[in-house]
Amino acid sequence: MQKNIITTILGNQVYSNFRKNNLLEKIRAICPQITNLSSAYLHICESDENLTADEITRLNQLLDYGTPSEIRGNSDNVIYISPRVGTISPWSSRATDIALHCDIQ
Repeated sequence: MQKNIITTILGNQVYSNFRKNNLLEKIRAICPQITNLSSAYLHICESDENLTADEITRLNQLLDYGTPSEIRGNSDNVIYISPRVGTISPWSSRATDIALHCDIQ
C-alpha cells in the first residue's frame, strides 16, 4: 500500500480589504476582543512522491494570482474551511490537468 504525500501551499488572500473590513466590523459587533482578520487560500496537493524543488516552484507560479496574503508562518488562532471529504470540484479536476501538463506529478 503506497502512502500519498501531501504538500500544502499558502495562497493569496481570500477577501479584498473592503470585504475584510466589513466582515471584521460584523464580527466585532459580536466579539469586540477580535482586532484583526486575515484570510488565505490553502492549496493541498497530493502526490505519490515528494515534489521536487522545481515542481514546487512551478506550482507556486501556477497558484500566483490576486493579492498576496498577509499571513506568514503559523498562528495560534486558525479556522480552516474546506469542502466535505471526498468532494471533487470541477476546479480541482482542471487544476490537476493543468499541473500534469506542466510536468508536476
